[in-house]
Amino acid sequence: MGGYKVKYFEAERCNFVFPNGKKCFDENTLSPSADCPVCNGTGVVYKPPIDTLAIAIDRPNKPRREPLGVLYIDSIKLVVKANIPVKIVKFENTNGRSFFVRDKFQIYTSSNNVWHTVYVDSEPKDVWLAGILYKSFEAKSHVVSTRIAEGDKDIQLSPVEKVMTSPQTIVQQDESEILKQIINSIVEDF
Repeated sequence: MGGYKVKYFEAERCNFVFPNGKKCFDENTLSPSADCPVCNGTGVVYKPPIDTLAIAIDRPNKPRREPLGVLYIDSIKLVVKANIPVKIVKFENTNGRSFFVRDKFQIYTSSNNVWHTVYVDSEPKDVWLAGILYKSFEAKSHVVSTRIAEGDKDIQLSPVEKVMTSPQTIVQQDESEILKQIINSIVEDF
């Protein structure tokens, strides 16, 4: 499988118990202790990372051009090997409050620097591509992106961008068809 080099961090709810017997995570309020020395008040701890590869597909609502030409990714579709135990766990209390424990991925550039950190945002679904089983799921950044913070913008597209986003160029396809095309192009490179 081609794609980005990623580190997968499996998440767990913090189970630290203070010397006085108080737990970090209060199951009645679904709130972690801000004073926890293990999770630093997040309620989540991560196991040591697993190195793997992933296909990352940007999920923008429409093309975005920022002053420096950077496209901020706030929501992506990730596809990983089936042996990666990706999950999202939801805890609920009787008052209707929810607390999520989300696995984390660090996506690396070709120069081995962290490019983006995202958290699992949907239950993984099995996807068969070229006879191989993968997992596909939504992942989101933990920070508010420029796209969300600033809302829709009027963007002046270059002539090349106009061609790439024109209705004649874009063919409506479902996600599995797009993923198959990506896998086939990767396989062809080998």
